[in-house]
Amino acid sequence: MQSYCILFLIIAKLFKIKIFRIITDYYEQKSIVPVWWKQPKVFFYNLQFKYFDKSMDGLIVLSNYLKKQAIKNKVVPNRILLLPHFIDLSTPIFQSPKDNSYIKIGFFGSATKERGFFDLIEAFRILNQKYGNMILIISGKLPDVIISEIQPILNELGNHLQFTGFISTEALKQMQQSCDILVNPPQNSIGSQAAFPTKFGEYFATAKPVVSTKTGDIINYFTNKKELVLVEPSSPPALADGIEFLIKNEIEANRIGLNGYNWARANLDYLTNANKLLSFISNS
Repeated sequence: MQSYCILFLIIAKLFKIKIFRIITDYYEQKSIVPVWWKQPKVFFYNLQFKYFDKSMDGLIVLSNYLKKQAIKNKVVPNRILLLPHFIDLSTPIFQSPKDNSYIKIGFFGSATKERGFFDLIEAFRILNQKYGNMILIISGKLPDVIISEIQPILNELGNHLQFTGFISTEALKQMQQSCDILVNPPQNSIGSQAAFPTKFGEYFATAKPVVSTKTGDIINYFTNKKELVLVEPSSPPALADGIEFLIKNEIEANRIGLNGYNWARANLDYLTNANKLLSFISNS
C-alpha cells in the first residue's frame, strides 16, 4: 500500500491536488516480517514514512509517538494533526441486566502475547482462584498456536472462559455492555507506544470501568482511578490487582466508567473530530 501512496503523490503534484495520509501504526520489523516474502511491506513502509511523508500536504496521526517520528523525518509540525480516534457516542447507553451470580471480565482484541493476552489469562486465574464466580469473555478466534501454549490453563479454567468467535458489530456491542469490567492489557512495545488503542472508543462508549496497562499515550491522557484503572504492563499480579480494585469498589467502578464515557465524548466523538479534520484539510 505504501508504494501506492508514492504514485498518488506524483499524480497529486502534477495535477495540483492536495494529498493527506492517515498513519495508524509504527511497526517493528520483527512484528510484520516473520517470513521473507513480507520484506517488501516493511521496506515500502519505511520508505514512505522516512522520505515521502514530508512532501504530503498533511498527516493525520493517532499518537504523540507517530507525531514525534514524523517531525524527526522532517515533516513540518503544522502539517500534522493528532486525532486519536473517531467513535459514535450518539446512541444511548444500553444497560444490560446485571447478573450478580458472575463477575464478567471482557477482553476484545487480538489474542497475542504482545497484546497482553497471556498476562490477562494468568491474572484471571489468580482472581478466579480467589473468587470462583468469574467469567472471562474473549472475542474473535483464538489461534491454534496460542491455544497450544496455554492449553493447561484453558483446561483448568474450563467454563470460566467464554469464547465468542467472530460476531456482528451489534452483538459485539451487547457483549461488551454485558461485562462488568473491560480490559486492555498490552505489553510495552513500539506498537503499543505508537497506536492509540482503538478498543478504548468501544470500551468507553459502554460506560463500563476499564483496566489498562500504562503504555504509549495512555499515560498522557489518563489519571489512574479517574477515567480508568492503570497498571504496570507485563505483570499479571498488577493486572489482577487493578481488576480486583473495581470488584471491591462498585461505587468507584461506576464513577470511573462514567468518567471514561465523558472523556470519550469530549475527545473521541466522531462529529467533533471530523470537524477538526475538515478544518485541518481546508487550512493546509
